[in-house]
Amino acid sequence: MKRRLVLKGKDPEGKAHLFALELQLAEKKLHVFTFDAEHSTDEMHHMLINEWRKGEEGASMPPEGKLDVQEFSITSSPIPETYELEDPDRLSERALEWQLLILSHHIKQQYEADISFIQDRVEALTAFDQTLWDELKTKWSEITDNIAGGDIKRHHTFGLKRTVDKLFAQLKKLKTEEYAKQKAAAEESYKTFVNKIEGINSRMLLPEENLRALFDELKIVQKRVKQADLTHSFRNALWKRLDKTFQAIKEKRFGQAAATESKDGKLSGRLQGISSSLDRLLKSLDRDKKEIAFQKKRLSSPTLNVMTEQICNTKIQMIEARMASKQKKIDGLTKSKKGVEKQLAKIEAKAAKQATQAENTSTVGVDTEKQNQPEQSPLTTQQKQATETNQSELNTETKGE
Repeated sequence: MKRRLVLKGKDPEGKAHLFALELQLAEKKLHVFTFDAEHSTDEMHHMLINEWRKGEEGASMPPEGKLDVQEFSITSSPIPETYELEDPDRLSERALEWQLLILSHHIKQQYEADISFIQDRVEALTAFDQTLWDELKTKWSEITDNIAGGDIKRHHTFGLKRTVDKLFAQLKKLKTEEYAKQKAAAEESYKTFVNKIEGINSRMLLPEENLRALFDELKIVQKRVKQADLTHSFRNALWKRLDKTFQAIKEKRFGQAAATESKDGKLSGRLQGISSSLDRLLKSLDRDKKEIAFQKKRLSSPTLNVMTEQICNTKIQMIEARMASKQKKIDGLTKSKKGVEKQLAKIEAKAAKQATQAENTSTVGVDTEKQNQPEQSPLTTQQKQATETNQSELNTETKGE
């Protein structure tokens, strides 16, 4: 056990003595057992090292050791100065380890109190509470950050982890039950909205129906869909139905070209928004990379101390986690951008095709009109001679008059 230590030493007369030290974490005290020269034998040393120090079953402290209870201190030695230790460095190194253990134990106690406070509230819940979920998640994130920074020993968190896992399981169960209820209610809302949209679609086919009034009615349905408590899949399905119906009304009111132009403008605006968000995220990612480079530069400093090293490493871990989250968002936005660009390309290609078809139709119409006009047949030789004779007679009559 790391909380126990066995040392050899000599008194001023050169006689051998054994010292057995045990750290009491909860009380922050040190039990120092001193064995006089008479009982500091090789057999006693062997028993202390191989049984008592390792915490073997049934290995209790022999009665020959005289107990002295002291307050643990990192600055003063628990062994009187009159004794000369064989390996004083071992005591100094172990004292530092014990200091970290005490600090770790103290942090663990604080987190135990925090988790216990959350546990009392979780066990009193009858429905899922997102605030408590977020609080527990944040608290466990703090604990893992302290483990990563070395402020708390991992074995001190085993009990905390079991409790936190149990609380998360309870909250997940409540969340599943609530989700089932919400899904049932959302399904009823979804069916109601579908009936309203389909009703508008049916009325749109009537010749006497006011399309402007239908458009305004559909906008009201759209607003209520935004406010309704729906699942992600139900909401997406309704958006598709609404878009399709809006498109159909626009085409009937203004023609297909105007409706296509409206959709084109909407997609262009969305593409602009995605590009702006991507630009901001990429700039933020560059700043994070510079911050990591700065922290790594601090770690290479010759004047670096243990505390600064822990802080730098913790900051690097936090920044890297943040960068991973941003990269995930960047990947998602990049995929969305490609999808919008693909839709715009399809719309442009469709519009170009329609324009080409319209131009071809116009050209065919002109050619057809020319073909339908009657052709004038050329004059034969006899017709020409008759015409010339008539003209000559006409001239002769004019001269006679």
